[in-house]
Amino acid sequence: MERVLETCGEPMFSLMKKNSHPGLGRGKFESFHLLWLLTFFGIPLCILIFNSLKKYEYGQYKSGLTIDNYKNLLFDSPFPNALFITLILALTVSILSAVIALGTIMSAWLLTKKVRNAILLGCTLVFFAGVTQRAFALEFVLSPKGLLGLLLQDLDSSVSLLYSYGGVILAYLPIQLPLCIAILYAARTQVSTIFEDAASDLGAEWLSVQKRVVIPLMKPGIIVSLILPFILVVGDVVVIDLIGGAQVFTAGMQIIDYTKIDDWGTGAAASVILLLAIGLIIWVGSTFLLGKRTEEQ
Repeated sequence: MERVLETCGEPMFSLMKKNSHPGLGRGKFESFHLLWLLTFFGIPLCILIFNSLKKYEYGQYKSGLTIDNYKNLLFDSPFPNALFITLILALTVSILSAVIALGTIMSAWLLTKKVRNAILLGCTLVFFAGVTQRAFALEFVLSPKGLLGLLLQDLDSSVSLLYSYGGVILAYLPIQLPLCIAILYAARTQVSTIFEDAASDLGAEWLSVQKRVVIPLMKPGIIVSLILPFILVVGDVVVIDLIGGAQVFTAGMQIIDYTKIDDWGTGAAASVILLLAIGLIIWVGSTFLLGKRTEEQ
């Protein structure tokens, strides 16, 4: 099996890397990439950091720069607890979504191509409804008058999914799953049947082929299916507001509260800390997964 990965896997990744940006020279693409990052990320980030070092009073700047916003956030506010809850919530949703989507794709590849296309079409159609509309529909489903709410009332009248962390996680899954399935569908189509046939000819069973050949070659798609839901959940406030209510308090909701009272400096500092936490988790997670892929190859 190692021989299949060694002889077949590396040329595939080399070919994908070589042809990933056809029509753009390497130098031109790198310049465009740097310009894009500077315009849409670098400049807004600099403005955000600058605002986080300013003190506001009644919506007005005070002269000079200060780190009091960061001190107050970290040592004299509920923000660290809200940040911890946000990251755990986002990690739970992203892992569950990626695992369920991966299982769906693996199972779908046992079916005909028409069925697989129907699954992809169903996931694509979901995106025509916005997150707000889907969250509102899920709020009704989880409410005491909804389907799940009525079932829970029959089992135990004291249990309610609405306005709880469990309800928020359950609501995020149908919102994030179509995205993960679409990403992993694209990643699975890039795995050539040549590799699977070669592994089968060497005597590997179906489950072993998926574990040792298909999934390692899908690692880039798996990483993306973990990162995107994580980022979307961390920055979302719609589902938290509709499903979580006042019982679920996240970093995003606290940032909004700061802006409501015109405390822009503290809100900017909270945003910077949230960005640093997101970047650190994504960097550590992707480095770990990519490192494992390199070792397996």
